[in-house]
Amino acid sequence: MKPARILQVAAGIALAGAGLFIFFRKVDFHKLWAELLASNPWAVVLCAALAIGSLLLRALRWNIMLPNGPRWSKKGLFSIIAVGFMLNNILPARIGEVARVVLLWKRNGFGPAVAIGSLVLERAIDLLAFMVCFFLPVFFIGAMHPSRELGGATILNVARAVCGVFCLSIIAFFLYARFPSRFRALGKKAEGLLPRSVQKKASTMANDVLLNLHWTASLRKTILVILYTALIMLCYAGTIIALGTTTGRIGYL
Repeated sequence: MKPARILQVAAGIALAGAGLFIFFRKVDFHKLWAELLASNPWAVVLCAALAIGSLLLRALRWNIMLPNGPRWSKKGLFSIIAVGFMLNNILPARIGEVARVVLLWKRNGFGPAVAIGSLVLERAIDLLAFMVCFFLPVFFIGAMHPSRELGGATILNVARAVCGVFCLSIIAFFLYARFPSRFRALGKKAEGLLPRSVQKKASTMANDVLLNLHWTASLRKTILVILYTALIMLCYAGTIIALGTTTGRIGYL
């Protein structure tokens, strides 16, 4: 095994060990064991499988969303996502997102602007999916009572506003897919308002970020992104349902 590979494996083991230490350092293992014994073991196994499945689906979706290039590699996306989510769970300030950008940059060759743009787009798509999970039950299932007050407005009105934002976002994606050159022209006009000293750099960064939208020009890729996003949401829903079947309570942290 090459020395560089040995260092990578050692660093991975050290990072995993540090993460487990931070996560379990304040855990009462007696209570944890009691909760596990009182829980449905199949539900625990299912939750673990769904968690891994959601990360795998994210890796598949990320593989489509990231642009192609001779200097860029899409290998190991699952491990990058796993590291990022692990760090998000044990460290504050969404450090895992920073780790994903750095790993994608240093290990896979994607520039910082492309890497950051891919994560921003990924989170935007996740947000749109959660919007659907909010307003659809309000409109069609009746899971929430329309007359219930929420921040001075009824839940129904909030759902309408969220649905409006969702529809406008989908229209923006559609228009960009149909008329990308016009959007770039508008971007060029906006760049003209910036000082000349930063126009070139701003243009390069904007182009790198927009590379992450290449998949919107392909119907097949767009359908796959939507499909993977829906499956990710189903994994989360399945986890909630599985947790509801357990008799234990999360009281050991």
